[in-house]
Amino acid sequence: MADLIAWTIVQDEKGRILLGRRDKTSFASGLWNLPGGAVEAREALADAAARELREETGLLVSPANLHHIGMNRYDVVGERGRAQGVNFFFLAREWEGKPQPLENTSEVGWFDPERLPADSLPWLVRALKTHLLSGQFFAEQVD
Repeated sequence: MADLIAWTIVQDEKGRILLGRRDKTSFASGLWNLPGGAVEAREALADAAARELREETGLLVSPANLHHIGMNRYDVVGERGRAQGVNFFFLAREWEGKPQPLENTSEVGWFDPERLPADSLPWLVRALKTHLLSGQFFAEQVD
């Protein structure tokens, strides 16, 4: 079974992006990543991205104001078995609220997308280069 994952790239007027440090998660706890997570049954992709952003950072964004900028397939094998799915990336440049660490997030911070913290999820640098910085919409696999 494949998972559908919706991520939101929140970008401020200085070009920085918002990341959250994952906390008490079964995967990659302690690492920096975009706000996002699994799409629920019968949930629209942009709705899932907006919901996950709100749950993890408190920021409010209308799904209609999210721009779908890319997607990629993933297929990884690890100690918990095999995981396959599709990542969907949305860009938000307008939102309401001030970011704060909420669900499964211990801290939030603004970062230059070309200079991410060393303890970011391993695939994040390449995903941002592909979809945000290079403008490539589809990538077969970004690892």
